[in-house]
Amino acid sequence: MAVFDSSLSVLTQGAAILFRRPIVFAALCLIFFTSIGVSAQTIKSPDFTLIALPDPQMYSEYFPDTFKQQTAWIAAHRDELNIKFVIGLGDNVNDGDSEPQWKNASDAMSILDQVGLPYAMAIGNHDYLHSKPPTRTAPMFNKFFGKSRYAGKSWYGASTYPPGTSENFYVTLPIEGKKYLLLYLEYFPRAEAIAWAKTVLAGHAEEKVIVVTHALEGSDAFRNGQCDYNGPSAEGLETNTLNGEQMWDGLISQYPNIFLTLNGHVNGAAHETDFGKRGNAVTQILSDYQDDADGGGGFLRILTIKPAQHQIIVRTYSPSSQSYKNDEQNSFTVPYDSDGLDPKIAGIRGRVRSRECDSVAASVSFTKGAHRDWSFADSDGYFATPTTVDPGNYRVAANAPGFSPSASTIEVRPGFTTPIRFYLTKADKEFTMDTPASLDVRTGSSATMSIGLKRIGGFANAIQFTASGLPKGAIALFAPSTPVGSRGTSVTIKVGNQVAPGKYKFRIIATSGTVVRVANVELFVSAER
Repeated sequence: MAVFDSSLSVLTQGAAILFRRPIVFAALCLIFFTSIGVSAQTIKSPDFTLIALPDPQMYSEYFPDTFKQQTAWIAAHRDELNIKFVIGLGDNVNDGDSEPQWKNASDAMSILDQVGLPYAMAIGNHDYLHSKPPTRTAPMFNKFFGKSRYAGKSWYGASTYPPGTSENFYVTLPIEGKKYLLLYLEYFPRAEAIAWAKTVLAGHAEEKVIVVTHALEGSDAFRNGQCDYNGPSAEGLETNTLNGEQMWDGLISQYPNIFLTLNGHVNGAAHETDFGKRGNAVTQILSDYQDDADGGGGFLRILTIKPAQHQIIVRTYSPSSQSYKNDEQNSFTVPYDSDGLDPKIAGIRGRVRSRECDSVAASVSFTKGAHRDWSFADSDGYFATPTTVDPGNYRVAANAPGFSPSASTIEVRPGFTTPIRFYLTKADKEFTMDTPASLDVRTGSSATMSIGLKRIGGFANAIQFTASGLPKGAIALFAPSTPVGSRGTSVTIKVGNQVAPGKYKFRIIATSGTVVRVANVELFVSAER
């Protein structure tokens, strides 16, 4: 009966105001009576809840009742869930010039005003004049969710860039004995906005910080980068605009008290946790359902903060359908701080693209000391270490035919799957090799296959052939191991009697300086006749 008791309390407190607004009151009553059956855990201090509202643009245009159902449900469950703040992730409307849409958004959020539950809304690309961010003017956003909306609120921080607007601002919240700061940044912030943010952070070194901005994390669990279709260049934004990777490098990763970022913009759900420059865990979470049925189905994010357990529990719920999204991108637990990391996790993941932004199916090596392992990027350029790896510094290199190799040294720490991106440059001089896909051999005997070699653009450097990954008891003999000119080589695989019949995979590796070509070969071992 916890839901009923807390909901009744909220309704009683707000009834004197709500009865004068029948539509709002009806929406609240609807959520109250239909939510009694929702299984919601009562959150007790020091744990608390934040609610994130993913891109409500379609609700403001087509489904205003859905928007009201969301905020009415939040109001009704305030006490039960110990909700301390509601965070709008931007794109509050679908058409930044439409006053009726802005009024719908304002009416929905007014339900929270009537019960005294604090909230603040980020600016999204659709919130600008003509829904075009390059204008960098947002008269309707600032009329309905500007500084005047939050006037007199003790938690609303100063906003000085651009002057007179509420496109970059901050919120200070004392919650359960701790100090928190919510730093709201404009859509793909300008360098001036980042400079302003640094002054805010410099003056609030003791607060734990959440960065709220409309665009940062992408649906592939990578921050928005230079080649992502929904980045600043796609919007025609100015050259001093920062994408997600640049925000991370220039701001988010630099401050040890930042632990969480929240954004919308890209339809879908994704999250990643990385470590900042000071070793702090920073989780970045994307939530956006605008392209789903009925403009998103009313789904919102419930973030339960559990400081003592070093965890943030994230659930995705719709008051409209009274249902949860239970897949791993919508129902998950992430660290509140570095003590919440799972030490069993350690790895590397990444993506390979060309400078022209095409995906590249490269071979990627991970080298630590004398040990080297390999991964192969898929057709979209994504790759990951095949298993959990030992923490430490790794030399990660991407090689692909037609491109110059690229390499970088990264640190892998327990609790993280460290991301890395490569942007390869096309090469004039290189080489390629061609191998059969498989080789058949009997236990106690050997088999030979030819390996083709092609030098391109006058590539004249020596090329060394080796094999790795053969089963114990099998060896590879190359003849020659360092071929001259465009002459290829052959490899003989000798299989000892101790090798059990079965299917194995090994690699042929051709190396010339930093240029590497790798091929997987299946070895079929049959019983001796």
